Amino acid sequence: LPRCPEPFRTSRIESSVDLIGDFNKRVIQDRPEKDEMLVTAREIADRLKHTKDEAIFMIPANGFDRSCYEGEPLYDPEGDAAFIAELKSLLPDNIKVIERDYKIEDPEFVEEAVNNLISLIEKRK
Repeated sequence: LPRCPEPFRTSRIESSVDLIGDFNKRVIQDRPEKDEMLVTAREIADRLKHTKDEAIFMIPANGFDRSCYEGEPLYDPEGDAAFIAELKSLLPDNIKVIERDYKIEDPEFVEEAVNNLISLIEKRK
């Protein structure tokens, strides 16, 4: 396999490249560290604080990305838990948080997300 370029080389990225597939000069799979996940949660909450209507934020507690699922190279349950807790603590009350024990690509999670979106759209008609 080709190697990841030096400036981006970390053990997390290297293991991802080795296990997920060929390195591609255009795509590098990285995973934010726990402190970066907290910053991301704060940024998301800050952007959503302007939401005035009812909204829903769905959280797939078993994985936001297939390379981050249990057993995969970028699995980080502590980082995910910290992100989820921080985000939930900062979102405004008009944003309903739905946390499910699914992976983001699980059909049950996707179906519920679609149904929630349709419901919100219908309410606004």
